[in-house]
Amino acid sequence: MAWTSLAKRDVGTNAPKSWLDAFIDNLTHLYNLMGGAGTGAGGSLQNGSFENDVDLDGIPDGWTLTLFTGGSAAIESTEVAHGAKSFKFTSPGGSGNGGGYIDSADYITCSPNKPEVVDFLLKSSVADVRNKVDLLWYTTAKAYISTTNIYDDSTTNPTSWTRFQRTAMPPATAVFCKLRITGCDSSDVTAGTSYWDGVDVYAGLPIIEPIAGAIAEASTTNGSFTDVGSVSIPFQAFSSNSLVRITAIVQQKCSAGASSVARLRVGSQYSMSQAVPDTSYLATTFSFVIKGLSGSQALYLQLYSSDVAELAYGKVDANSIVYEVLSP
Repeated sequence: MAWTSLAKRDVGTNAPKSWLDAFIDNLTHLYNLMGGAGTGAGGSLQNGSFENDVDLDGIPDGWTLTLFTGGSAAIESTEVAHGAKSFKFTSPGGSGNGGGYIDSADYITCSPNKPEVVDFLLKSSVADVRNKVDLLWYTTAKAYISTTNIYDDSTTNPTSWTRFQRTAMPPATAVFCKLRITGCDSSDVTAGTSYWDGVDVYAGLPIIEPIAGAIAEASTTNGSFTDVGSVSIPFQAFSSNSLVRITAIVQQKCSAGASSVARLRVGSQYSMSQAVPDTSYLATTFSFVIKGLSGSQALYLQLYSSDVAELAYGKVDANSIVYEVLSP
């Protein structure tokens, strides 16, 4: 079905059936371009930048809102990062109080053979409100199957606009999904506001995902590798054949007359090692691929000293780690 150009009807003239048929066909054409898949379903998330509220009810079109006790939510036009509007949740704090959550109103088509990526911008007034993002999975009959949590933070939420990409594999029978965004969850007693913008859901893989965390400076005189610190990496639910590449900038130094030898570890999988004889910090890039690990993982920095009488130092500064999903 192709697009049909329609001339405007003159005032007082009837609209023939052929004109109405073409009008309906054009609407169907637009629906198919959106990936239409039956009643209330499309191929993409609608109004992910929260620009439109045609009915002026304070809720972005294409979303449904649920508030927690004491909570409020509103379309925001000052704190924005994508387009002219964003959406915010506010919690007054205290036991049982919170902000709320919004669900995408329409179902989004998906497949258990394709990973789904959720791409969003987030800013919080304080870092320790609890914000969450979930994908809800449904069958061909649009019966609920399960939920995959792809973001959940109650301690280190960004206080300036930050982009996130999170990947999840649909379960075996899932062909539709919905997105749920929770701002200032009622399980957390902290008062604050979270802002959301530029939300998208699409099939594919994220290019790269930065990790804001750091591994603090540590030292050892051990003559063999030992864990000296770690940082959490929020992997989603991947298959046993998944491949994820981790890249990190590691800072190393040592006492005079020795070398600091470092490597990275996730589970029982290790990067190559690097020896640095410098007494001032030298940055080395480590990159390695891990297989078959699912869910949040700890990335460990391991060190040893080439001379057990001397100290080997190492650290990973904040925002010096990224990971890329090669195959989920």
